[in-house]
Amino acid sequence: MSADLSPKENSVKVSAKSKPAKTRAPNSNVIARASDKIVEDFEGAQECIKLLHTVHSDVIEAIITNTIAYRWATDPEFRKLTYPRDNLSGIYLVCFSTEGREGEYLTSLENERLEDNMESYLRSEKTVVPDDAPDNSEDVKIAEKAAKIERYSIGRETHQNKLRRDTRAGIRQLTFFRQELSVRKLKEYRICPTLDPTGNIRQIQTPCQVGCATNLLTRSSAHDPQTKMKTSSTYLTLTVSTLEAMGLKQNVFQIPILKVWRPNQLGLAEIFITMLAGSLVWDGGLNRIKAGAKDLDQSTNPDVVPDKRNLLEAKRQIFLDHKWAMENFRASNEALLRQANVLKAIQEKTETEEDIKTDANELLKEIKEVSERETIIRRKVEERTEEIQEKDAKLTACQTEIDDSRAKFEILSSNYEQLKGLLDEENKKNQNVGTLEKSN
Repeated sequence: MSADLSPKENSVKVSAKSKPAKTRAPNSNVIARASDKIVEDFEGAQECIKLLHTVHSDVIEAIITNTIAYRWATDPEFRKLTYPRDNLSGIYLVCFSTEGREGEYLTSLENERLEDNMESYLRSEKTVVPDDAPDNSEDVKIAEKAAKIERYSIGRETHQNKLRRDTRAGIRQLTFFRQELSVRKLKEYRICPTLDPTGNIRQIQTPCQVGCATNLLTRSSAHDPQTKMKTSSTYLTLTVSTLEAMGLKQNVFQIPILKVWRPNQLGLAEIFITMLAGSLVWDGGLNRIKAGAKDLDQSTNPDVVPDKRNLLEAKRQIFLDHKWAMENFRASNEALLRQANVLKAIQEKTETEEDIKTDANELLKEIKEVSERETIIRRKVEERTEEIQEKDAKLTACQTEIDDSRAKFEILSSNYEQLKGLLDEENKKNQNVGTLEKSN
C-alpha cells in the first residue's frame, strides 16, 4: 500500500460523529444476554454501580465520548486519574492517536483511505496474482499493499519477499469473521460532514477496544505494536497495521480503567465498560467478541482460582491510594440522603393532603346530610303551605257565605222592621177602633 497521504496542517478539535441510520445489530442475542446480566445485577447486588464509583468522572466522560486517547496523550493530569498497570485483575482500554499530532487521530479523508485500504486487503483474499502480471496492474498493487500491511504486524521478522509471495498467492493473515460488518461500521466513525465539509479536520475521537485481564500488565502489554501485537485481536492489529502502512504511525495506549476486588465483578465490569465505550464492532468499535466471557468466580468458572492477595491489594489501591472512589461513594450517599429527605417531605405532604382530603370528605358528607334535611323540611313546608292555602280557600268561601247570609239577614231584618212597623200601626189602628167602639 502506498503511503501517499500527507498530514494536513489544519487541526481543529472536533469530536462529533455522524449519525448513521439505525440498523438492527447482528448477534442481537449476544447483546441481549449481556444486557440481561447488567439488569440482573442492578436488581440484585448492584456490583456495576459500585464499580462505576471507582472510576473518575473525567475518565468516564472520556470513555463515553471516545476521547480518552486524546486526553491521555495531551493531559498529564488526566493520566493520574487512572490506575497503575500491574499484575492485578481488571479492565483496560486500547486506543491510539497518530504520532506527531498531539493526541489527534485522523481526518475524514484519511479515515476514508483507511477504510478503502482495509477493504482492499480483505476483499483480495484468495485472489492469486499470476507471475507474469505487470507490476502496474491493480492486483499486483493490491498484493504489494497487503504485504506492506502484514510487514508492520506479523511480518516484522519475515523477509519482505516471502510476504510478497504469500500475498500474491492470495494468502491473508489478518482476516476475521464478520469483516464486512466491522469495516462498514468503522466508516461511520468519522466527523459529521456538516462540521467538516473539506474532510481535512483531524478528529479527537478514536475507535477503541475494551479488554479484561486477570493480569493487567501482561495482557495489556500484548497490544503494543513493538511486540507485533501477536495476541491482539485481528481487527485491532489490521487497523493499526494499515495506518502504519499508510505512513501514519500510531501511538497505541493500553489504559487501565478499573480493578476488581471481588471474583464475580470481572465479567460484569467488562460488559459495563464495553457498553459505555461503544466498543463493539456494530457500534463502530474494535471489539468483535462478546464481553463478559471471562470470570474469576469459581461458582461459574471452576477452573479459575482467584488470588485473594491480589483482590485485597486491589481493594487497597481503590479505596486508600486513590481518593476519588471514596469521594464518589460519599457524593452518592449524600445524594441518596437528599433524595430520601425529598421523598420524606413528599410523603409528609401526601399524608397532610390525605388528612385534608379526609376532613373535606367528612365536611362534604355533613353538607350532604344538611342538604338532605333541608330538602325534607322544604318538602314539608310546601305540603303545609298547600294545606294552609286549601284551608284559606275554604275560609274565604265560608266568609263569602257569611257575608251573603249577613246581607240576607239585613234584608230580612229590614223587612221585619218594616213588617213590624206595619203591624204596630195596624195594632194601633185596631186599638183606636176598639176604644171608639167602647166609648160608643
